[in-house]
Amino acid sequence: MLTTKFEKFGDGYVLPLSKQVLEQAHIDRNFPVNITVSGSVIVVSQTDEMRYAESAEVRQACKEIHAKYGEVFQRLADS
Repeated sequence: MLTTKFEKFGDGYVLPLSKQVLEQAHIDRNFPVNITVSGSVIVVSQTDEMRYAESAEVRQACKEIHAKYGEVFQRLADS
């Protein structure tokens, strides 16, 4: 669990989060996030844009792996 305080920023406030927290949540600081409030709980989550970016990256990585190691995978499957 992380304990932190809000900091004044212009007319509002920011909640500083460490790089480690963002990595654990799989949130890229360069993408927008969804913020929802339920009672006294604030939830920060990935947007669909981030999920789609991850999916595209995974698909591309799979294509590259298949192109490079596809024959090896096939031989392993056949053995």
